[in-house]
Amino acid sequence: LLGRRWAIDRVALFLVALAKTQRVRPAAVAIRLLLGREDITDTLALTVETISRTVTRLRADSLISLEMAGDAIIDPAGVAALADGA
Repeated sequence: LLGRRWAIDRVALFLVALAKTQRVRPAAVAIRLLLGREDITDTLALTVETISRTVTRLRADSLISLEMAGDAIIDPAGVAALADGA
């Protein structure tokens, strides 16, 4: 499934799945990023550079905001649209 997706789709799908496991509600929500950068790159089969560029794009599009303590504030509807390939 992940092998046929663009990097942005993979990261969005990862964030949506993470939000679901943390049982967040549909609205701008905070989620805990429990994995380190290397773990995320291994999980998504992407390079650190690709993850960095993708996160930068998601931030520029106001879909996520990263906090110091490993939290991310996401726009679930916007991120879910990317995960669905929209």
